[in-house]
Amino acid sequence: MPNLHIALVHLAQGQPVTSSQAIADGTQYPHKSVIQLVRQHRADLEEFGRLAFEMRTLKTPGGTQQREVALLNEPQATLLLTYMRNSAIVKQFKKALVKAFFELRQRQSAPAAPEAISISKDEYIELLRAKVQCLEGTPAAGLPRPKRPNYPPLTAAERARIRALAAQGLSNGAIARQTGRSNATISLLAREVREGKA
Repeated sequence: MPNLHIALVHLAQGQPVTSSQAIADGTQYPHKSVIQLVRQHRADLEEFGRLAFEMRTLKTPGGTQQREVALLNEPQATLLLTYMRNSAIVKQFKKALVKAFFELRQRQSAPAAPEAISISKDEYIELLRAKVQCLEGTPAAGLPRPKRPNYPPLTAAERARIRALAAQGLSNGAIARQTGRSNATISLLAREVREGKA
């Protein structure tokens, strides 16, 4: 049985690039969301070179469609991935993409450079396992659970403000948005106010 390879990085005009479609597939984001992220941060991305776009034919149940795909060099792809939520699947994909760019650069310096770098079937299966575990809410093997934000302790002034806002009848979510504190922190202080303990 032939080895399955999934192309992540290829050469475009002699430069290693990846595509918004490869990023969407690897992070399990919809392509529409990835291309919107590219457009939203285009100025930032173009600090690392001019963005390129190409039209690709996409087969759908309703027929064929044309899809605009962005081509990103390594710094652009790295920056784009920093704008995504750092889930287990995104972390796995970041590692695979860094490895693919590195291997293509290594092979590029060799006499016969390939047109694409792929990941092996085993690496692809491991990436799929990480996706499944992410969807099920369990961390992939060897990956720690995401840490909750570490908020600094409340000051006396913050406590007084939270209690005052709770006394005015604001919801916990509204107080959290105004103060920049977590709902859990707000709920403890707001409950004291509402129960007459504060």
